[in-house]
Amino acid sequence: MKIKNNYFAVSPARYEAANDKIYLLPVEKMESACSILHRFWKEDQGVLAQIPKNTNFFYTIEEFNSCKLDRDLISYERGIGCRKGTSKHPFLQRLVSFEQRIDHRPCLGKTRDGFTIYEDGTYLIVGTYLPSAFLDYCHIAHSTVCTTNPGRPEPVHIEPNSLLGRTDDDIQSINREELGLILGHEHLVGSLAKTTAPILVGSAYFELLGKNSIISSDQFVCKPLSRRPRNKERGSIIFNDKENRFEGFDGTKWRPLKWADE
Repeated sequence: MKIKNNYFAVSPARYEAANDKIYLLPVEKMESACSILHRFWKEDQGVLAQIPKNTNFFYTIEEFNSCKLDRDLISYERGIGCRKGTSKHPFLQRLVSFEQRIDHRPCLGKTRDGFTIYEDGTYLIVGTYLPSAFLDYCHIAHSTVCTTNPGRPEPVHIEPNSLLGRTDDDIQSINREELGLILGHEHLVGSLAKTTAPILVGSAYFELLGKNSIISSDQFVCKPLSRRPRNKERGSIIFNDKENRFEGFDGTKWRPLKWADE
């Protein structure tokens, strides 16, 4: 989970009680939401243009009674939300509410989760903001605050058994698979070439997939076995501890391998 911060993006919105959703609207509907920005605000300055789908952000929701400069702020809410929905029907999913103010209209109350309740068909103004209180950035458990743009801190949740790192221009939680892609096979080969410590692998099966694969060493050891393995393949070689000899499986049975001087 990551929160994308934006200095100031604004979009009109409309609440629909039937499915309890706040739908984000094109900027051309700003006047319907009683925004004083309706005469000059551009589409690329809206929440839909600035916040990608399925991205969390700090939101504000404002409800006004008119477009006049002396208008009243009927209700106000801020918190953490996520842009959801399709390209035709995007909506704001409220995740956490930090503050609600409903001073200038009959109170419809708030939900059990602390979200403001609106009348059906209410036009709203949804915006983004940068919290001034550091505690707002610490709301997500197991997270840290980073920045990819000057003066724009963003909380990043660190997933279990992962690292915090940078991929391209993004700071995110990185798991094992992603770390392997970042380091590349050159790093793995180079690390193995430099190590002098024993390499112990718990796997019961090891296979080289190359057509002309070669294992080269000064010494090769077959650990002595007191009994022949059940899972055998044609071409398998073991050292039989009871018989004190090497044996090979020909696909049908185990055959002793004789020395040249025998």
